[in-house]
Amino acid sequence: MTLSDLKHTLDTLSFDHRDPDLRVVIDVSGEYSMGARPSVPVKFVYSGIDWEDGQLRIQPEEPLYRSSRRPEDTRKAFAIQYIYDRRTVTKHHCPMCMEELVGCKKFCACCGQKVTLDGAEVLTLYDYRTKKDEAE
Repeated sequence: MTLSDLKHTLDTLSFDHRDPDLRVVIDVSGEYSMGARPSVPVKFVYSGIDWEDGQLRIQPEEPLYRSSRRPEDTRKAFAIQYIYDRRTVTKHHCPMCMEELVGCKKFCACCGQKVTLDGAEVLTLYDYRTKKDEAE
């Protein structure tokens, strides 16, 4: 979804019969309920900077996570080593979604998994591609 898609949706929704001060919430994926779906209120919305440039960021009031991937369940990252410009380069990846860890490298920016670099399994590029194909 793009910002223009969001604006169009908000402009075309009918709020006639509802309170004009509706709460804005985010559904929590992977959580089940017999009644209304679990949700978390939105704290604020802002424009991304640096590597998040070009994104509209929505900050929830509470952390969001899937019950099967709770951030409390720390997992070991894995590392890929390769030679670049005559030096060895190591990049760490999330064990859940296989995405490269960037920034602080404590949480995966893609899936939110809490990771540790201690004891990270080192893979060759071939092993990584095989592992990623199996995950998909």
